[in-house]
Formats: sequence, C-alpha cells, structure tokens
Amino acid sequence: MNAGGGLGDARLVPKVNIFDLGTDTFWYALGAAVPVTFPTGKGTALRGSESTSFEPRLLFAIGGGRWDATFNAGYLMRTADKSLAGRTEVTFGGAFSYGIVQGKTGVDLQVEVYGAHLPDAQTSGSKTPVESLVGAVIWPSEDLGVYLGAGPGISAGLGSPDFRVAAGVRFGKRVPRRDRHGDRDHDGVDNLHDQCPDAQEDQDGFQDNDGCPDPDNDGDGVLDERDECPEAAEEPGGNGDGCPAKGRVIVEDGQMHVFGKVQFDTGSANIAGKSEPLLDDLAGVLKAHPEFKKVEIGGHTDDTGPKEVNDKLSKERAEAVKKALIKRGISADRLETVGYGPSKPVSSNATAVGRARNRRVEFTVKE
Repeated sequence: MNAGGGLGDARLVPKVNIFDLGTDTFWYALGAAVPVTFPTGKGTALRGSESTSFEPRLLFAIGGGRWDATFNAGYLMRTADKSLAGRTEVTFGGAFSYGIVQGKTGVDLQVEVYGAHLPDAQTSGSKTPVESLVGAVIWPSEDLGVYLGAGPGISAGLGSPDFRVAAGVRFGKRVPRRDRHGDRDHDGVDNLHDQCPDAQEDQDGFQDNDGCPDPDNDGDGVLDERDECPEAAEEPGGNGDGCPAKGRVIVEDGQMHVFGKVQFDTGSANIAGKSEPLLDDLAGVLKAHPEFKKVEIGGHTDDTGPKEVNDKLSKERAEAVKKALIKRGISADRLETVGYGPSKPVSSNATAVGRARNRRVEFTVKE
C-alpha cells in the first residue's frame, strides 16, 4: 500500500427539510439526507474506498437565540466489501454551536461528538469507535470561514485517533444568528430590545432602534405626517406648519441647512402656496452668500409607482424650484438641477411617514 497526496472520493449530499417549527425563543427542525460517495480516489493510496456507498441519514436540530444543537443518525451501505470497516455501518453524531460574535462576520464555538458501529469491522479494537472535537469557526468576512479544532478519541477503534487536530476553510456566506426573543408587533425590533413591544416602530429615520413609534420627532405638537420641519420645533403660538418662525435656512460649514420642505401638489411639479415663505428665505440666504457660486437643487421621490415616472417628476420639481428662485432674483448660472427619483431615500418607504420624508428637495453647495 502506497500512501500519497491527492484527491479523495467524490461525495454528493442531497438534503430535504421535513419540517421547521417552533417559536422565536425555541425552534426545532427535522430533515433527511442521503450522502452518496463515488470511488474516484485511489484506495491503495489511502485516498478512497474503491466502492460506492449510500448513507440514508436522519437529521434533527433545535436552537434558540445564539445557540443550536444538531443530531444525526444514519445507516451506511457499501456496494463492495473492500475496506476494513466492512460493508455496513450505523453512524451517529451530535454537535453544539454557540455564536459568541454575531453578524455577517463573527465567531462560532463548536463541540462535536461522532462515531459509528461497525458490525463487520476487521479490527481487534472497539467496533463502536467514537471521537470528539472542540473548535471554532472564525468568519473574517461574510464569504470566508476558517475552522480550527482538536480533540481525542473517546473509544479506541477503526478510524478513532488518539488525538486529532483539524483545520479547514469554508467558502460561502455566513448565515447570521438571530436573537430569537420574539417580535410581537412585527417591526423588526425583538421584544428584548423593544421599548414598545405592542406598538410598531414607524421607521422614519428618527430613533428607529428603540421599537417605539415617533409621531412627533421634534416634540412641537405638530405630527410628523403634516410637520414641514419634523426635526426643528415650531415655537408655541406659531402658524401650525411645524417650522420655527425664524431660521428656516441656516448656513453652517459652507452648506445650506433647510428646516422645512418645499411642498408640491400631489403628483405634480406645482409648488404649493404655503411654501412661498420658505422660497423667500432660500433666496435671501443665496443673496447674502454670493460666494455660493453653484448650488445643486436635487429632487427626490418615494418609490411609489414606476421609476421612470418618479425620475421625471423629481427633475421637474427641481426645475420648478429653480424657476421660483430665479423669479426672486437669483442668477440661473448659480443653480443646477438633478432629478434623483427614488434612488436616495433617507427613510423607509414601507411607512407613510417614511415616504413623506423621502419626497423632498435638497440644496447642496457645489462651488
């Protein structure tokens, strides 16, 4: 017998999921697999079995949060009796895994125990060799996992070592572990971290990780859905538009910061009359800062409707604002327009408040 390096037997492992049940805090699943090994390796060089094998296998898994445990049992059959193990084996194994670092990258600790019963084995040792491995899978990136493990043989027998050290590389995306604490209101924030587990987070870009809806982000009494300045509080006794009476437009670090929105008639580029004061303020700031030689007016929409329609509408709205500023004495040479459509959302398009935030006109000083 001449041992040497090279490829071993080819192996095909078809699997099927029978059921996957349970709650977010505890789940369990049952599946089956039939690994098939083809004698492509060289048996005389200790790289293959020189016979085809089939192993119907039952798979069971349970888990919760960062941990999971898997168990399997199978019956291996070889088409020819050309190995010391004989033609049949009863295989079994179990593993426990715990994710100490979660996400697309991270670390999974693993403990494995596996073995087989070899009724026809040609050996003086145990016919039920068992061994164990303790190791970890380190994911330096979401597409690459590095496995390192080591462990002793538990019962001496064919294939069971005194001590084994194993290493390997896995190519493929890591499946992030879920913290299965439940999510009663289905807002994407689990109950453990949800400060309002029975009220959905509104995903409006403001404190979206606490699980609570924020109908009035700036606390001025004007609900965000009709607040033209949801991040800037209106003074008591204001006109009810949600914007501060002064300072709708400020200049900071060479950029214009607008506390308010240019409003349009639904589905059109007609500027609503209530936006005239904001346009006056914008023109006033541009006149006060002649050093702003080029200002981009960017139109944005939500993702409702065809993208082509939204792209066109966003460009038309930006052009409408440009014309309004020109009428107020701003040189056309200082203004350029871009229609971004729905390509640059600032909030989730899954909620009405989020869509309203995405429908906007932004001003960016370019030169």
